[in-house]
Amino acid sequence: QIPKVLWNHLGAQLAVDPPDLGTLRTLYETRARTLIDHQVLAYQALGFRPMAEHQRRYVVRWLKERLTGRPDRGDLLYELKRWL
Repeated sequence: QIPKVLWNHLGAQLAVDPPDLGTLRTLYETRARTLIDHQVLAYQALGFRPMAEHQRRYVVRWLKERLTGRPDRGDLLYELKRWL
């Protein structure tokens, strides 16, 4: 959910009329290409790069070690986000 006040603030900052939406899903549901374009722009603005092969292997190995013998995997996503 996106608060109306945030849409209004963004609209004022960008000098555009804010959308009358409650969620980002509504904005992108018929515009898949726009979503992809926005994600690419966000990645570039934040300086993200594709993961190198050795990094991918490390993450997979790390996940396997963390999952081994764990009946409760609820906190795994939090740990992965922290690591990334």
